[in-house]
Amino acid sequence: MSIRNLRPLLVAGLLLAGSALAVDAPPGATGTPDPTAEDCRQALGAARTVIARLPATHPERFALERTVSDASNEGGSGEYDECVELAERARERAETLLAQDPSPT
Repeated sequence: MSIRNLRPLLVAGLLLAGSALAVDAPPGATGTPDPTAEDCRQALGAARTVIARLPATHPERFALERTVSDASNEGGSGEYDECVELAERARERAETLLAQDPSPT
């Protein structure tokens, strides 16, 4: 039997092995604890600090501040995972913008 003939069997075996591994983990078990209110506050603070370094006239600053506001609202509703995710996304985008043009205008 040639390797070409074995390829479909290898692919099927890898798919079965992967699905078996996915079944072993219980739903929601990621190995990391859920974010807390403190995690949300820290993420919001970090995002605000980085966004504040952008010039007030930067075209994306308002959108980033809005994202942080949305994150704060999520945290206020007890959705700390959404809060942290939105705040980190805003912080990362602001850091990217600062790396592209760090000079304030």
